[in-house]
Amino acid sequence: MGEDTEKVAKTFSGRPFSEVNHFVNEDGLHIFTNIWKPEGDCKYLICLLHGFGGHCVRFNELASYLTKIGGLVFSHDHIGHGESEGYRTTVDDFNKLIRDTYQHVDIMKKQYSDLPVFLLGQSMGGALAVLAAHERPDIFKGVILIGPMLLIDPGIQSSFKVSLVKIAAYLIPHFIVTSLPESRGSRDEKEVVISQNDPLKSCDVKSQMALQLLRMGEKLEIVMPEFACPFITLHGGDDNTCSVEGSKLINQVAKCKDKTIKIYDECRHDLVHELQADRIIFFNDIQAWVEERI
Repeated sequence: MGEDTEKVAKTFSGRPFSEVNHFVNEDGLHIFTNIWKPEGDCKYLICLLHGFGGHCVRFNELASYLTKIGGLVFSHDHIGHGESEGYRTTVDDFNKLIRDTYQHVDIMKKQYSDLPVFLLGQSMGGALAVLAAHERPDIFKGVILIGPMLLIDPGIQSSFKVSLVKIAAYLIPHFIVTSLPESRGSRDEKEVVISQNDPLKSCDVKSQMALQLLRMGEKLEIVMPEFACPFITLHGGDDNTCSVEGSKLINQVAKCKDKTIKIYDECRHDLVHELQADRIIFFNDIQAWVEERI
């Protein structure tokens, strides 16, 4: 009784939150954070949003690469992901993930108020990045989308299946309805093994989260034609997780004039961990796009 919750709250792996970087969101949940700083002066900020089932430390190589051109990269594990608190891989309202993104950006802007902020989102994080930048375009210099989840799978769009998801989300919100496959994420077999053995990663999609993914997709249909923030979308041509057609669609319909699309024909969903040769090309493309805008 009376014990400070800051001292007893622990990450998913059991570390006290008092010993790691974090913030407490509006629901009182401890959200694990990470930061990568350049050796010299900071020229810009990048808020990195990971995808479903992932966590921010998985982006260490990309983030470290971006620091070489003066970027300060910061990220957090979404509610229920990685080291953050919350039910594993689910949330009762996807808008809470966007809300937490704004909170983290505002925290960093207080320290670096004169620097431009870019938003980088991978997979589900790409969907969140589009929605977040559309709602508050004044705070983002540009958006980088990596294999973004911008289209709802046609196989679950029927009214019958949507009704089933809604019922299940209400009655049994934490029931696992499916699990995303790991083997198709990258052609780099070593990276696939690392991902499969990552204790902080989970690919279980629960009924509550399935409903939120559907709702994200429905909102994206409305937002994409009105999207006005400068952006680049980068997508693997052999991506079987998030359709490359979503990247093509936003590049086609977004009213923004400053938009770029790059498709890497043989690459799969996880461009950040693809074969090294393709990975470097991908990293350089991001670097060049950012440098043109800072």
